[in-house]
Amino acid sequence: SDEIDSTASDGYIREATIQIYKLNTDNSFILLDEETTTDQNGNFEYESITPGIYKIKLTGGYDIMVLEDNTTTLTGIFNITSYGLSNINITPLTTIIAYNIESDGNTITSIKIDDKYTSLSLQLGLSVDDIKKDPIKNKLSNVSKVIQQVQVISNTITNGISNELVNHDIVLMNIS
Repeated sequence: SDEIDSTASDGYIREATIQIYKLNTDNSFILLDEETTTDQNGNFEYESITPGIYKIKLTGGYDIMVLEDNTTTLTGIFNITSYGLSNINITPLTTIIAYNIESDGNTITSIKIDDKYTSLSLQLGLSVDDIKKDPIKNKLSNVSKVIQQVQVISNTITNGISNELVNHDIVLMNIS
């Protein structure tokens, strides 16, 4: 089995709960037994990963870039190959892609995942590789700027509506 070695970044989010789901044959995600937590720099590892399609969900924690509690659920859907996949990054952009992948009700495949990454990259003028990389570590100011813009839009809408039923998660889902 392989190991996921990854980073949670909307800034870096420490002490966040990471849940990992594997795609089942009925096109639903099944929560794996163990949870993990991000370290002080937003990194996390998860062992016992076999090839397949996984959803990684991050909740809670503390954003060490803006010095605030993280109130947004971040997700990503990834195809783990037989060679493993390391350095997975969970960001608002992967969250938009994950919502997009799950929202149409069609079967989730590696081709569909690739198509959704390509579609968002074209819409934002970014490369798929850049969307998948850690924008802070790799000094990708263009990706960091887009992530900041998504967060500002989400904050503006959430704060402007002043409705307890509207939160960052709902805004990101609707942006997708």
